[in-house]
Amino acid sequence: VENMQRQAQQSSAPPASPAIAVIAVASGAGLRALFEDLNCAAVIAGGQSMNPSLEEFLQVIDRLPAARIIILPNNRNIILTAQQAAQFAAAREVRIIPTTTILQGISALLAASDPPPGDSAAFERLVAQMTAASRSVRSIEITRATRAAQLQGIDIRAGDFLALVDGTLCAADRELTAALLAAFGDLGSGDWELATLYYGADMTQAAAEALLARLSDALPHLEFDALYGGQALYPLLISLE
Repeated sequence: VENMQRQAQQSSAPPASPAIAVIAVASGAGLRALFEDLNCAAVIAGGQSMNPSLEEFLQVIDRLPAARIIILPNNRNIILTAQQAAQFAAAREVRIIPTTTILQGISALLAASDPPPGDSAAFERLVAQMTAASRSVRSIEITRATRAAQLQGIDIRAGDFLALVDGTLCAADRELTAALLAAFGDLGSGDWELATLYYGADMTQAAAEALLARLSDALPHLEFDALYGGQALYPLLISLE
């Protein structure tokens, strides 16, 4: 199974062309570079607690030469602004794929067809294809608790690692590996083969590789890969295929 970085580098199916362009929202140098490698026409800086404005979307749409545009918000709090931008950009065919995570956006781009569609019907089929792909990915997100709380029956202490599976909190633990293993357990027994870890700005490559070794020992049926994402607030984003 190719890792996502190799898929990006080898992709012969760019979704961006004079006929169609993809706009994605992402934060972190590594993630922004990955979306550019996947031939996004524009990457808008944004994400959790960093919502781009309507004006930013409209400025990007206005400068793109494409007649048809797909927007990947990659965060549930950004979807509404992206939808408003589509309404204001009435001169273009703009479609929103309601991706709520970066990982869904990556999955959608990897499913883009080749060649780009040349008419409205083919464009709508591409949007449906990318939407279906975005919904097929399973995700784990790790963040840190800033205060003590109880959510969904889970006791949380300030500084705990919080594990979310597909956006739902499933575990809180002082130790990162324990929180991760709890998340993998919450996913249940799926036919997963590859887990790709995107590590954040506050994690070193050495720490990511050490974590990979621990996860490989604990979950030998999975192949693991780690890529630098550089995102803030989330030390780890993990997609499963």
